[in-house]
Parts: sequence; C-alpha cells; structure tokens
Amino acid sequence: MINGTLIRGARGLLGWSAKVLAQRAHVGTATVQRIEHSNYDAYGQRRTFDKIEHALIDGGVSFIEGPSGEVGVQLKSKAPDQKKRE
Repeated sequence: MINGTLIRGARGLLGWSAKVLAQRAHVGTATVQRIEHSNYDAYGQRRTFDKIEHALIDGGVSFIEGPSGEVGVQLKSKAPDQKKRE
C-alpha cells in the first residue's frame, strides 16, 4: 500500500511538484501536501490515494513490493518507440 513517503519519492523521480501531481490526480494541492507530510495510510481516503497512485503510474513510475512486504517505487522502463524519439 502506498503512503506519503512513497508518493513524495515517486513525485521526485518524475520531477513533479505537488501542484502538478494534484492537477494530474484531480485532487487539491493541499491534499497532496497533507498526505505526504502526515504519512498516514489510505484508511478512509482510499479514493484519493487511488487517484494519486494512478496519476503517478500513468506518469511513469511503478510501485513494487519485495518478498518481505517492503514497498518501493521505481521509474518504468521506456518503451522502445519512446527511446527512438529522444
């Protein structure tokens, strides 16, 4: 399950501000900032976390889970056609 620390890390990997993430997730900037700073889990806020998670995934990150249950974030590999255009 994602939390504020992972959201902040994913945003950093993408080079997005809290405002950009909020716009892409269709939530308020203050909501993104509150989640990142309080680091509370999604209890009672699942829909908001889902919007944020999907925006980050669409932006190019993956949330990964290790064998011991630890969770992390990484940039997705670029598709071959994206590499050619750069």
